[in-house]
Amino acid sequence: MSKRIRKVGLKNAAKEYPDQEETPPHIVDFTWQERLYEGLGVQFKARNLLDDEIVWEEGSNVTKTFKMGRSFEISMSYKY
Repeated sequence: MSKRIRKVGLKNAAKEYPDQEETPPHIVDFTWQERLYEGLGVQFKARNLLDDEIVWEEGSNVTKTFKMGRSFEISMSYKY
């Protein structure tokens, strides 16, 4: 993704407020799925492995920076 508008700016006779834009992070996800026995399976998911920073800018000013964090998930399933 490229930059996207978070809040639309405002222009009036007295002052101009630029658009607030978000620079999205690079995201890498990983999923592993294995069938152990007939009907029994296991799945592992790792999301946002890079944990890149998200930046909000208004004109040339940075208004907010934050990270979403990584998440991990393990699940088992059985079909009969």
